[in-house]
Amino acid sequence: MESFLASSNLPYKSVAIGKFDSMHMAHLKLFSYLGKEGCILSISSYTLPLLLPFKYRAEHSPLPIFKIRLECIKHLSGEEFIRLLTTHLPRLELIVVGYDFTFGRNKSCSVIDLKEILESSYPQIRLKVLDRQNYKGLTLHTSLIKSLIKNGNVDVANKMLGRIYEISGKVIRGQGLGKKELYPTINMRNILYIVPLHGVYATLTYIEGKAYPSVSFIGHRVSTDNMFCIETHLIDTTIPKVSGYIKIGFIKYLRANKRYKNLEELRNQISKDIIDAKKALESCQL
Repeated sequence: MESFLASSNLPYKSVAIGKFDSMHMAHLKLFSYLGKEGCILSISSYTLPLLLPFKYRAEHSPLPIFKIRLECIKHLSGEEFIRLLTTHLPRLELIVVGYDFTFGRNKSCSVIDLKEILESSYPQIRLKVLDRQNYKGLTLHTSLIKSLIKNGNVDVANKMLGRIYEISGKVIRGQGLGKKELYPTINMRNILYIVPLHGVYATLTYIEGKAYPSVSFIGHRVSTDNMFCIETHLIDTTIPKVSGYIKIGFIKYLRANKRYKNLEELRNQISKDIIDAKKALESCQL
């Protein structure tokens, strides 16, 4: 993702403006109005954790995407922001935004103000405002998707995203107990992403671009050392020697975290989790 302010005389004729911090289905519909000569401007605020870190947004973007830091523009008036926009996009003919788009100092300007600025000072630039988008009566909005994920409703969140919610992290050394006494797992560190509700999930684990059916756990290992972990077991697959980074895609929440009396009881529960994960993965439809 390139810096917008570091780029000059960009050739694009249309631009979509917003945070786009989840790249959900409403965002993709908004992008569809840009045409082949469009680009996307993502306003970043560096607030962690994230649904989709900036460096991965280009993977889900149909067009070139640029970023601009909120700190660099939050002092500008509405008119000054549009002037900045047209300076870097001199061929601009169309601006596309969502119904709740705000801009200018203290978010003082709305789409109504944007329309007035364009009509009075930039009549050559058209404005397209995307109406509120819904999924089964629920407003497609990043804040709702975040709430769904935090509450374990990853299957509904995936429908709104139009893809599987994934987190990426570096492989780290685990407790070592799984391979010896339970089921072997791969442990990962998470820094950037919003973590789903603690518990057990049917998942897909991506290693070097290949997806493995898996069952994953997020939370504190209350039956052993009580340490927080994110660990995943590859179903019916011998775990390859893994280093670097992996991704875990969350398909369905299976159960809450629970304390077990002994390792045998825990192992029996994991066996059931694997069966439940297989069923969930077989019936998964996005």
